[in-house]
Amino acid sequence: MVQVDEKERIRIAHFLQGMSIREIAREMNHSRKTVRNALRDPSPPVYTRKNPSPAPVIGAVKEIIKQWLGEDADRPRKQRHTAHRIYERLRDEHGFIGAESTVRRHVRAERGKKTESFIPLCFDPGQDAQADFGDAEVVMDDKEVEVQLFMMRLSNSHRAFVMALPFQKQEAFLSAHVRAFDFFGGVPRRISYDNLTAATTRGVRGDKRREIDTFIAFRSHYLFESHFCNPGEPHEKGQVENLVGYARRNWLVPLPRVKDFDELNAYLYRKCLEEDRHVVSGMRQSIGEMFEAEKSKLLPLPKRHYECFRLHPVRSNKMSIVHFENNSYSVPEEHSSRNLFLKAYVDRVEISDARKVIIAHKRLLGKGEESLCVAHYLEGLGRKPGAIEYAKPIKRSEFAPVYARFLERLKSEQPDAAARRSFIKVLELTAAYPESVVAEAMEMALLYGTCDPDAVKNLLDQFDKETRSIGEAALHDGIPEVHVEVRDTSHFDKLLAGGAR
Repeated sequence: MVQVDEKERIRIAHFLQGMSIREIAREMNHSRKTVRNALRDPSPPVYTRKNPSPAPVIGAVKEIIKQWLGEDADRPRKQRHTAHRIYERLRDEHGFIGAESTVRRHVRAERGKKTESFIPLCFDPGQDAQADFGDAEVVMDDKEVEVQLFMMRLSNSHRAFVMALPFQKQEAFLSAHVRAFDFFGGVPRRISYDNLTAATTRGVRGDKRREIDTFIAFRSHYLFESHFCNPGEPHEKGQVENLVGYARRNWLVPLPRVKDFDELNAYLYRKCLEEDRHVVSGMRQSIGEMFEAEKSKLLPLPKRHYECFRLHPVRSNKMSIVHFENNSYSVPEEHSSRNLFLKAYVDRVEISDARKVIIAHKRLLGKGEESLCVAHYLEGLGRKPGAIEYAKPIKRSEFAPVYARFLERLKSEQPDAAARRSFIKVLELTAAYPESVVAEAMEMALLYGTCDPDAVKNLLDQFDKETRSIGEAALHDGIPEVHVEVRDTSHFDKLLAGGAR
């Protein structure tokens, strides 16, 4: 093989000294072919093996490895052969005596033959977005919990929306879309997904999907198109796939400590806005600047939001309880043992008859939990006042301590029967006021040194009935602070002026 310095001598002799190829070949003892190659290419020689090197150990099992890798194409992605597993099978089933590193090199080379190439893409403003779910850990209410992160990214400007949800159910999936559209101030014309069960009932290769009717209605409401990627091909929506990891690493490390989902989502909303200052690699403008040019190309928002819920027929039992997703919700006693309908939203459930909503509860996220409203059992307690101390809606209420203290105070001042009747009068106030407000009024009455039901009613009447909260009421030396509204008296000047005429 002619080295680069020998090539240089050949080229100088021919191009500068005018020697012919025959003369150079004779004087420098090279073939004419070698001289011609040197004149054509001055670069250092590269050795290329014409025949593969002998591999007596791995060569005997190459076809077996090729067969196993071929069979993996039809198996679940997470249950395919690793190089280590191939080595173990070769050793145990075929008596392979080579090293594991030899198997690893061959498997790497074999898989490299099938490496897929990708095409760089660009997207018109307002045309495309990508959406997906991911999971993350946070500390919520002093407990470490797993939350689901819904993510949507506009493909042109790269503006991102991230929202935390308790689950990936359809009502959460659709509600997150509504929040994302509000964040962008418009709707992208096409959104790419993978095989989300909230949108499709089954996943198959290609563009065909059997979409759920509710998702089709939602899509029709906002007039966007849906595009579903091939299973196991995350690169087809790489922008949002990268966003999942980016948000976890940069926004959720260390684990944020929040009270509830509202606080967590307010934090994520701020982080999304802060991203507007960033400049994506390969772009000249920031995300915010590009979004300003893109938002006018988005589809306009409809006049009303789509109502995101799942509807379930339910039946209440004799204890005025409806069961949904292994949790229990109470209904008024007159609706016990009836067929009803339950609307499941992300944050609440609404229970209705055929005409109207009869009760709304905060949605329970655990298993075996209960949301029992005291007001729903007042009629039964009136008939059986002896059950007051053992009534689950009272004992399980978050306001149980003040209920217990109030009842004990009544018993200390009245006979048991009269005390229970007075206590029921106080509980009846929960039909007109939220339990939290009634409990607050009971606390204040006890602070004043009274357990008279009329005193609790008077305190409630002083509360702001618009917001159903105490508002600015406060205690100073046992006396409630009174605020007097200062009114505009300028209209009296007009009366005086009229009288002077």
